[in-house]
Amino acid sequence: MSLFSKPQIDTSAINSSNSENSLLQLLSESNGFISRKEIPDKGCDFMCELIEGSSVTGQKFPIQLKSIESVNFVENGAYISYPLLTSRLGYMLSHLPTTGIIVFYDVEKEKLYYDFSDAVYDRLMLERGTDDWTHNESVNIRIPVLNTFDQTSVKQFHSKILGRFKQASKMQIANGKKYNLPSINLSQQFQFDFNNIDHLKLLLKQFGLAFLGSYDLNIIYKTISKLTVNDINSDKEILILAAISYCEVGRYTESDIFVRRLRVQDDLSDSQKAMIDYVDSKNQLLLGLIDNKIFQSKLQALKEKTVGENVIIDINILRYKLIDLKSGEVENQLKIELNNIFKSITESRAPETMKQLYNIWNSENEAIIITHNLSYELGLYKVKVAVGSDLSLNEKKSLIEGYLKDEHIFLNRINEIYKKAYQDKNIFVQASALSANVTYFLHKLIIYIAQDTPLEDCEEELKKYFQFAFHAYQHFSGLDMLKDAHYCLTNAIEILETAKGILNSDVEKDLETLSSAKILLEKELLLAPSPLIIPGLIQEKRLSKENRDNRPGMYGVKNMNDEGLQLYGEMAIKAYNLPADRFQNVLNELTAYRLFYNRCPDPNIEVLQNNHSMYEFPVEFTLKNKISQVYTARSSDMELLISSLGY
Repeated sequence: MSLFSKPQIDTSAINSSNSENSLLQLLSESNGFISRKEIPDKGCDFMCELIEGSSVTGQKFPIQLKSIESVNFVENGAYISYPLLTSRLGYMLSHLPTTGIIVFYDVEKEKLYYDFSDAVYDRLMLERGTDDWTHNESVNIRIPVLNTFDQTSVKQFHSKILGRFKQASKMQIANGKKYNLPSINLSQQFQFDFNNIDHLKLLLKQFGLAFLGSYDLNIIYKTISKLTVNDINSDKEILILAAISYCEVGRYTESDIFVRRLRVQDDLSDSQKAMIDYVDSKNQLLLGLIDNKIFQSKLQALKEKTVGENVIIDINILRYKLIDLKSGEVENQLKIELNNIFKSITESRAPETMKQLYNIWNSENEAIIITHNLSYELGLYKVKVAVGSDLSLNEKKSLIEGYLKDEHIFLNRINEIYKKAYQDKNIFVQASALSANVTYFLHKLIIYIAQDTPLEDCEEELKKYFQFAFHAYQHFSGLDMLKDAHYCLTNAIEILETAKGILNSDVEKDLETLSSAKILLEKELLLAPSPLIIPGLIQEKRLSKENRDNRPGMYGVKNMNDEGLQLYGEMAIKAYNLPADRFQNVLNELTAYRLFYNRCPDPNIEVLQNNHSMYEFPVEFTLKNKISQVYTARSSDMELLISSLGY
């Protein structure tokens, strides 16, 4: 060059300058950054300090900037690929906790793209499968084209990198002393760390009972599940919360172990003993160690010695009375108990969320009563039709209106609770309301199938309630309430089986997917496989219809148990409008037919009967051989008649 030549600025220098200007416009003080160029550049181009609010934090991270004239897009345009010195990547990775960022500048489009160095490293390890590339001088790295750096994404980036510093600070405060590192908390406020065991224990001790009072069991369970066994066992209050929460999410075996540890405590208060007694009884029932009757007696004893509200105990006592309910009309006393519980809920001083749950759980008792009565009334109607004593128009109207009124009250209560929970964003209450709704529908569906009664708008109803069941399953799963999730998933499968068996719907793929999820939950909860009811019921009804024309009269009583015969007899008395004192003669007739069809294998023997008195006197029978035309003597003793034929 001569004396008159001027220094030249090459294209590379221009591109580098443009890339720096673009980057610094984003990483400006107004966006929460102080960017300083590294001179000399020994591993990164900039060191950037974070601003939080109006305060400089002292938290710095490195930036490696590369301007690219001809961008190489790979993976169908999803990534930009560019070679980087391996040592530069290693230098960036050493700057913990952030590892800094690598930024590409597209010269042609004047756009910036970025990614964290650790993400680049993880991507390389995933692509290569080994770390052999770490010994090379350079390596082609990839940055997603979706990671654009602009005025919108820089705000998200600021939050993300600030979060890394804060999480690192929490980790060092919690564990620094274990590694001879400083653990100084310069914040003037307590910073709760969900990964700090001491903080979790403090949360449970301070707010555990409050969470329990509002039934936030998922918070308690998730928190306790992060503790070690020693952490739980060493603190009485935490041990109580563990026993309760593990029981409620379906982990009865673990809950039982916690209860056993609490039993050896000698400093439990009366209220704590009551809580443990309730959980212990529930665990024993659901582990199959006691039956419903013993459970009810334990609850009754607990109620008698517990001071204060007993709403949850009353709901459970009624629930298991209803579960053990015999066929027939529901006793009026049970309806009185139901309404008294609703009254107690209204007067309760429990938090609003807890009262919503009480109402849902007692509504489930209400649903059992409604469907039990529905089953009885439909059965009675069928018997009346069979004996030629159909209901009058007014009787039919009264029956339908009474049922619809009860159903409306139930559904309206559940729907109002769901709406309120949806507004409050309370997922657990929403899921509980949906589950109660689906349970009622399934009970009704089973009754309709068993009684050969068509369901109005069947396809639409099945679709609607499947969505309810599936959403409840998803809600409970998200809360780690796996017992309830399993129950709702099973209900969803029952509805799909109904669609398949009755409507011939193509739901095989959905059934396969949900059934696999059900099996996984049963393994997780150590549950025996939960059998489905509806597929077997549909098959049974189908076979019954196929064989109905070939069966003799009264053959349907063959497989009835004593309770079934009792109910059928009561219905017959009502259907014929007979005095109650003739019931025994009706029951004896039914028992005689059951005995005949179970003892006599010869299809050529038929039963003839004399019932001219309409059960005022015992029914008499004669057995006839249809081939030989031989008759037995007349008798009301079927055992004697069958024996006389050698059977």
